[in-house]
Amino acid sequence: MKVEMVLPKLGRPPEHDPGLPGCPLCGAPAYKGYRFTRPDEIEHDCDCAYERWPEYYAALEKAWRRYHFPRVYRETLPEGYREFLERPFRAGGNEEAVRAVEAWAEKGGLLYLHGPAGAGKTHLAVRAGLRRAERGHRVLFKTEIDLLDEVRRGALEGEGAFEPKGDLVLDGLGTGRATPLALEALFALFERARVGQLALLATGTLPPEELAKRFGEGAEAVAARLEGRTALLAKRRSPDKALAWAG
Repeated sequence: MKVEMVLPKLGRPPEHDPGLPGCPLCGAPAYKGYRFTRPDEIEHDCDCAYERWPEYYAALEKAWRRYHFPRVYRETLPEGYREFLERPFRAGGNEEAVRAVEAWAEKGGLLYLHGPAGAGKTHLAVRAGLRRAERGHRVLFKTEIDLLDEVRRGALEGEGAFEPKGDLVLDGLGTGRATPLALEALFALFERARVGQLALLATGTLPPEELAKRFGEGAEAVAARLEGRTALLAKRRSPDKALAWAG
């Protein structure tokens, strides 16, 4: 891995960039002039890269993932959804659902967050996606309709089965057209998340048993995959005693 050095102009001290992560080993500041769009595109004001290079580069890649992937995630959010990242989520009697979503952000897997319109499912899910991205995971946000459009385009262009490019926050499950192609793609996502190949947090208004019925003959298989992997977010019942979900 190559590190490009920044040499300060003669007679001037090096300038640091407080917006970039410090050295992952000693905390020394990073020099200005880097975008850190890849792990080796940074230089720190220390000798760790030379004296402890195997340890330094391993730690630097982790730091890059924690720095880069939240930015990738934010870019996948529709503009109107980004405001959810600026407002804390308040549980309002839904602490159990919040804990389930927090566990998903930390450990991944499959979670279906369901409840009535207006309960705050999208708000909570958007913030959970950022929390997972901040832990160094590539996370993408999609609505079910957008995802199914992508699946259909891929099929028409002969690209084969849909392959997500990271973990997914899938909003509005149950709103798209339940075509065989769509249901096959969704079932594949459930299965991959169940076995740990990706993390999937899906939101929807349908109860789990109603969601499973959309899959027709595959309803029993879907229900089995969702068993123990759902959380109900009800209308907030106690706004005065609401708990802010740390995001």
